[in-house]
Amino acid sequence: AGVADAEDSEGCGLAELEALARGCRAAAAHAGAPPDGARFHPHLTLARLGRSRDVLRWVRVLDTYSGPPWPVDEVALVASHLRDGQGGRPRHEVLACFPLGDG
Repeated sequence: AGVADAEDSEGCGLAELEALARGCRAAAAHAGAPPDGARFHPHLTLARLGRSRDVLRWVRVLDTYSGPPWPVDEVALVASHLRDGQGGRPRHEVLACFPLGDG
């Protein structure tokens, strides 16, 4: 599901999210982790399929969904271990969390 450019009462929106992504990439590169070069696409992964299926109906249904905004107060550095979890699924490991804002 894509992220819309709806600003909150403090003026935070898509531009701030993109700036945060640039900062995270720069910090990772500075720490020695080369960026993958892919363009930043803010999104929320709703599902992953193990095999090819016709999901056009679900894409159309979810395309009209507009959920409520929620605050983001930290960035988590996550390692994805593909096929390492239960049933051969990916396993995700939170390596570190970085608080955002003044708090």
